[in-house]
Amino acid sequence: MNRKRTGLGLVGAVILIVATLGLSLKHEPAFYKAALSDKAPVEERREQATRFEQTTLQLVNEIRFEDRWSHEISDDMVNAWLAEDLPVKFGDSLPPNVSAPRVKFEKGRLLLAFQAQRGAWRGVVSSRIRPWVAGPNQLALEIESTRIGLIPVPVEEIVGDLVKKLANSGWRLEWKTSGKRDVLVVSFDSDDISSEGERAVLESVELEPKLLRISGRRSTESAALSRAGSETGTR
Repeated sequence: MNRKRTGLGLVGAVILIVATLGLSLKHEPAFYKAALSDKAPVEERREQATRFEQTTLQLVNEIRFEDRWSHEISDDMVNAWLAEDLPVKFGDSLPPNVSAPRVKFEKGRLLLAFQAQRGAWRGVVSSRIRPWVAGPNQLALEIESTRIGLIPVPVEEIVGDLVKKLANSGWRLEWKTSGKRDVLVVSFDSDDISSEGERAVLESVELEPKLLRISGRRSTESAALSRAGSETGTR
């Protein structure tokens, strides 16, 4: 009788563990649920998506022609673009197993989540990221956490394919470490040098609740450093 009770207890424990694991894998962050269930009219979302594109184009123009530049982008604008324009215009830019990405801006941090599928399994992957400017035109993305549901997983398991795809498309990406955390450093440089030898330089990336602020300036110093680095690399 005692052995029978022990066996039943073990079976019950296994079932409980499996059920808990299943629920943990199916967990969706609250911000992601809210973003997907956005009840805003389609016209309003399209207007927000258009504002995002217009702001981005204006920022690019200011980077090319202005001495200083600064713009603010809301996470509502980004999510509207992700919902309305990304699947239609740039659907092939995501790995085939990734869909419906959404973001949330917090103080100093970016929350990112998306649907992912591997075989028969389908769930939500989420990440908590702290961005900062690591050097001249270098944007560091410190990965504070990456989870499938509630279960922590190595970041390489989740975004490895996406990073490779971006690198193959010409992005300059490098993995580094900060303490025990992974940091993805995105390096970029403007090929647009003015007649005075100035080059656009990213100065700051700031995150506030629901708001991203990006700013920079034109600098002769950065142009000189870039030319020196180019000359060194060709020797």
